Amino acid sequence: AETASDFISLMMFDTWGPDERLTLEQFLQRSEQMASRSLKPHAEQQSVVLNALGLHYGTMGNHSRAEGLHKQALKVLPPSADISWRAQVECNLALTNGLIGDADAAHAALARWIAHADVEPEVAAMCIGYRARIAQNRNDGEAALRHAMDAQRLVRSAPQAAPTLLASLHAELGYGYAMNNRFEEADRAYAAAAQAFQDLGKGDSTVMLATLNNWSIVHWNAGDPRSALAMIDRVIALSERRGAAGGVSGAKLTNRASALLVLGRHHEALAAADRAIAVAADAKDLGSQFRSLLTKAGAQNRLADFVAADRTLEDASALARELPAGSSDVGALILGRAQAELLRGQPALARDTITLRIDELQARQPASVSMAGALRVRAEALQALGEHGAALRDAQAALRITQQAQSDRRHSLRTGQAWLLLARIKLDAGDAAGARADAAQAAAHLETMLDEGHPDRALASKLARSG
Repeated sequence: AETASDFISLMMFDTWGPDERLTLEQFLQRSEQMASRSLKPHAEQQSVVLNALGLHYGTMGNHSRAEGLHKQALKVLPPSADISWRAQVECNLALTNGLIGDADAAHAALARWIAHADVEPEVAAMCIGYRARIAQNRNDGEAALRHAMDAQRLVRSAPQAAPTLLASLHAELGYGYAMNNRFEEADRAYAAAAQAFQDLGKGDSTVMLATLNNWSIVHWNAGDPRSALAMIDRVIALSERRGAAGGVSGAKLTNRASALLVLGRHHEALAAADRAIAVAADAKDLGSQFRSLLTKAGAQNRLADFVAADRTLEDASALARELPAGSSDVGALILGRAQAELLRGQPALARDTITLRIDELQARQPASVSMAGALRVRAEALQALGEHGAALRDAQAALRITQQAQSDRRHSLRTGQAWLLLARIKLDAGDAAGARADAAQAAAHLETMLDEGHPDRALASKLARSG
């Protein structure tokens, strides 16, 4: 604590001149140089500062820089260093390696310290929590939840449970529940994490931002874009209050534009996508830039500005060639093209285009919400072509996937849209009674998930009441 206090004072008064303005990156670089110079005779104190800077870079997503700092923090430690402090530094390094490199080697390093008899329980719990983070990164939901639960049990049993660690583990638990489609439990865990950070005076902190951002993704994955949008807006407002130190990332702005599009607020989605594209391009965040371009094209198509939408899709196609091979983002381009063809009255072309996406997903993610969205697009194309039997099969398959993804949530926009599509197909095929029943199911979801006046919500209510 004394080392941290002294170094903060040093940074505040000796890092820049009275008339100088620094970016966050410049400030961190100078702080690192200062730690290397002024703390060199004091190895353990130097390790504390280098480790803290590494954690900060990791929070910002710069894992390669974090890795270098954690390696330095470990290298300067003398053999006599406190065993629990050494465990902390090695576990931080293992987490970084697990996120960008060899996850198996990271697990082995973490396991060594978790099992070490002389390591304090809080530190061991932190290391177990890192195993949960690595499992999240590998999309292993079962392991992510198991490790988060183990870490929380251990830290609760410690003589003095660190409140910040406990708050972080609430968030890890929420992520684990969400990965296993246990959304109600995920909500409770994230609410506990947010309240804990607030109580600790960290309501405006980077960890609070990450918690709220991940919580918004839980709502999105559960099929509740309206709640997700409210959470994203809270994250963006908090980021803007933090100013240059926080920064509003392209990814957050991209998520906001996507939610607006799904909710049918097309003009707002267009403006939000333009802002996201500019921020992502400035930060060289190709993934967010690409997704924002697709959102922009989607909004333009729904506003019947087809010429502009074509230009935007061309920009997205050019950018797709720069994304990593096998990127899941690239498949979304096919979906965007098929949706555009459907809106332009080209159902046969849309059917053929989206079938490429369905075949790709069938090989990798047959039960994903991405598959449900693709099946719904093909079902609409088949309906327009008069192939009601095939359309019905695709819509029913999409409904099964969305209901599974919805899990313990009472309502889901995706499920409501799937029920509405079934109602429309049955009405076209002459099954008025079946259409009414399915529309009533759709209305129960869409009246909760969509704003009043949204065309899907209005159509579901109308069909449910039809004689």
